[in-house]
Amino acid sequence: MFQINDIGRCCARLTAAVLLLATGGDGAAEAAPDPSADAPQWRWLFDLDLPPQPLEPAPRYETRVIFDEGIGWALSKRGADETLRRIRQAGFNVYVPVVWHGRGAYFRSSVAHVEPRLAAVVADYDPLEYLIERAHALGIEVQPWFTVTRREDDRRPEFFDSGTPRDAYDIHRSNFRRFVVDLMTDVVRRYDVDGINLDYVRAMGVCVSDACQRQYRDATGGGLLLDYAERALNVEARTRLRAWQSAAVDGVVEPLAETVRKLKPDVCISADVYSPDDSVPTGLEGRDPIRWLRLGWIDHAFDMQYAPVLDVAALQRFRAAQPQPAAWTPVLSNYQDATGVVTPRPTAVVVRLVRLAQTQWRDAGVAFYLYSMLSDGQIRALATGPFLQPSRPLPCRVPT
Repeated sequence: MFQINDIGRCCARLTAAVLLLATGGDGAAEAAPDPSADAPQWRWLFDLDLPPQPLEPAPRYETRVIFDEGIGWALSKRGADETLRRIRQAGFNVYVPVVWHGRGAYFRSSVAHVEPRLAAVVADYDPLEYLIERAHALGIEVQPWFTVTRREDDRRPEFFDSGTPRDAYDIHRSNFRRFVVDLMTDVVRRYDVDGINLDYVRAMGVCVSDACQRQYRDATGGGLLLDYAERALNVEARTRLRAWQSAAVDGVVEPLAETVRKLKPDVCISADVYSPDDSVPTGLEGRDPIRWLRLGWIDHAFDMQYAPVLDVAALQRFRAAQPQPAAWTPVLSNYQDATGVVTPRPTAVVVRLVRLAQTQWRDAGVAFYLYSMLSDGQIRALATGPFLQPSRPLPCRVPT
């Protein structure tokens, strides 16, 4: 029997076909499998009972976020202007650009060395200052993105050694925690930012250096190597490890929040999380966004959901566990790498993901990773579809 759900699926397929015709396919950048409901990799998405278009006009306030892990915006004023032009054309109103990726600052820092590729640029002008000024003139918020413990050079040997997790700074070192908190609060103090985003705000593994072993013994009374070896079966060992890791990560998040609240109470502090890891009791990364939200250390959690198939029911459960469900937003993917080559996802799939977010998590907004995969076809599809009506971002942090 023909069901009402079948009508929705037919509309979804028709919408997909229309979008593909409308965008015209931008050559290789748009080459992708058929995004119709009959394509296996997208069937789950088009089988969801979602309206093919909003059932009511777009709200005046809807947060629309795009993450940018590239450096193009900082290489030249022209690069910043072009980046902002494209995201504004698509309809995004919050821009989250990386300004620290573990190998130097993308701005004139008084705390850290400058990213080597930007040495000449920073000597000429401050790329972050220029970006914020231009973005605000276009009505776009800027929330600089920091990869807190990720390390991509050897410039600061006092913050790691051979026992530190690979590609990481040792978050158990108090001097590193002071450094990274000073780095982020310096940006809040000196720039007109709307927020700051914390990524890799975790231990990135378990430090096993001699210093970490001594510190662990002093803090917990246990043996680090023995507890780590027995963590799967020994509840007490796992509890000690979790407490030790959490204390170190908290040693970044809490003082950061305390300082930022004093400097600029309206600045939003967000953290990038991954709900399965952050919700299981055996996790050892020291990342605890639900508790951070309850304590007011962060204002928003971005849940990195880049997989081809999303467990929407599990995401709903994780959202329901938040102290403020609207403070949690899944970050969806606009790229695919099924063939081993990263390419933009089909425009109809990206539009359908927006429909999913607007239907299931409308009060939490819409977020996408990654700007470098934001194709011209995706921009046109968003601008003429779910982002047709301009919206301002919802306030993330309200001054007290």
